[in-house]
Amino acid sequence: MRIVADTNVLIASIFWSGAPYHIVQLALDEKVEIITSRQILNEVRKILTDPDEKFQLKEQETDDVINAILSFAKIINAEETISIVRDPKDNHIVGCALTAAAGYIITRDNDLLILKEYAGIKIVPPETFLSSFVHES
Repeated sequence: MRIVADTNVLIASIFWSGAPYHIVQLALDEKVEIITSRQILNEVRKILTDPDEKFQLKEQETDDVINAILSFAKIINAEETISIVRDPKDNHIVGCALTAAAGYIITRDNDLLILKEYAGIKIVPPETFLSSFVHES
């Protein structure tokens, strides 16, 4: 099963134990495939280095986080461009999921969650994905 995790879910999976971390464990156990894109990774980098955010990591620390993400996520060239999300900055997440033929977008972003589903791709928070994954397995 292919899934796209949004920026904040990827960051949470690295820094905290919780649902995002457990989803990464599923990827490491090869039970799911996490797909990402350059645009998502660029957002991760921006948030981790932004002086107005809580992380404020140095460049090498940020590179280490990106490399950690790439150890469990497959990067694709997201070719699909759509305009469906009420916050246009989030359209690329859906585009990535469409290009990857993902079954899920995992997010806590209300601008994405309000869609619930798009083109057969379920859009859910990490906890919902984990509980549905357990029932589907």
